[in-house]
Amino acid sequence: MKEVLINHMYSGDYLERGNIGHEVINLFKSDNGNHYIYAMSAGDYDTKRHFNTIKKVILVRNVDEYKVEVLGIADVGEEVFASQVPEPSKYTSLPSTSELRNGFMNCKNPDGSDKDEKILQRIETYKRVHEKQIEYIDKNSITYDGVKLYDLYAKNNTANIGHSIYITFKAENFRRPKELLYICDNRYENKENDSHCFILKSRSRMCGASVATYESLDDSEIQRLINSPYWEEKDNSPKVDTKNISIKSTSLLNIIKKNNDEITYSNWIAYYLKNDKELLKQFILSFTKQESSFENIEVIRESKNSIDIYYEDSQSIYVFENKIKSSINGTQKKEGITEEEKEFSQLEKYYIFAEKEAEKSMPKKKTGYFILLPNYAYKDISKLNRYSKFEEYKIIRYSQLLDFFKSTNCNLPYYSDFLNALEYHASEYLNDLYSEMLERLQSVISLRK
Repeated sequence: MKEVLINHMYSGDYLERGNIGHEVINLFKSDNGNHYIYAMSAGDYDTKRHFNTIKKVILVRNVDEYKVEVLGIADVGEEVFASQVPEPSKYTSLPSTSELRNGFMNCKNPDGSDKDEKILQRIETYKRVHEKQIEYIDKNSITYDGVKLYDLYAKNNTANIGHSIYITFKAENFRRPKELLYICDNRYENKENDSHCFILKSRSRMCGASVATYESLDDSEIQRLINSPYWEEKDNSPKVDTKNISIKSTSLLNIIKKNNDEITYSNWIAYYLKNDKELLKQFILSFTKQESSFENIEVIRESKNSIDIYYEDSQSIYVFENKIKSSINGTQKKEGITEEEKEFSQLEKYYIFAEKEAEKSMPKKKTGYFILLPNYAYKDISKLNRYSKFEEYKIIRYSQLLDFFKSTNCNLPYYSDFLNALEYHASEYLNDLYSEMLERLQSVISLRK
């Protein structure tokens, strides 16, 4: 049977104790240009059941109990780990990380007695695989920004064990998604028929059960995911370069766990616009590209027909809709229209409202419509064309917001925290622990060089 390994990254307490997760390499090319994959949780897998059956690896991170976010996909080019295990068709497992921390590699039990022969065989196998891993890394010059792969983890609290696994697979045809994609278990109801969600009917629990799960390559949803148009055309993964590693700064929202709260971000943006008139003028001019009177100004949060940020002066009305984790709301098919026609949504609702407000003045006020989007969301904005009046909206990415607010002087409180919070969503890729691991990786490499 041909299988897909779904590799759940950035989970467990190992990372919370300040370690660099071995999976940090999964989203980078090594200095030699090759791409290697570390399988969770300990770099190993059950070779007795899965040797020569795993054809693809899908990298994911947990989102909630029902679904995971897809981070990348790769073909298995070489089963590095399995090639180093004696008789892989018979071997079931190597020691778990917790076993290793609890003295598994000692040949004696805590009471001084000899361990069981089968346990001793596992120890010897583990030692051999570890040695073969070192040889493989040295032979193939596997480094990241000039540092040998095994040296990246020298400061981990498991380093004193001295018998780690570093590489599971050599990957081929690695690709990242161009948009947010999710794999969901059979409890998830895809009410909006979102083509970005892939539901595994055989899976009753997607998160929390295991960091490594296996699915048939022939599964219809797996095939739909593999063949979807949402993948980058080639491996665009960068090599590690500590000078250019993008690390998101810690902000107040990181600390209070409000990183993905749209209301908080909308409130924060509106606060500075309402309380710094010069900043507001620059904001309007920068993003609307239109001159305005800036007389009788109103900046309103959500009370105007539930619009996130509503701007109005004597000549203009501008609508700003903020979207971080949520999709377009209020979608419904209009009565009597065909499938090819566009769906009604909040975008049309806001457009109709603002146009009516603009027509109350003579001459009619200028109008403009904008959607604030994280850089990682809706990379292919053509997917939003299904919504009526979307063509009236311009996209403002969080990187554009960040650049604007960075270039503008503001003396209001917490402005630097605000900039750090914007930076969180100005990245092409989103993951909390990933950013933390990058920071640790940068520190280790800097000290080793």
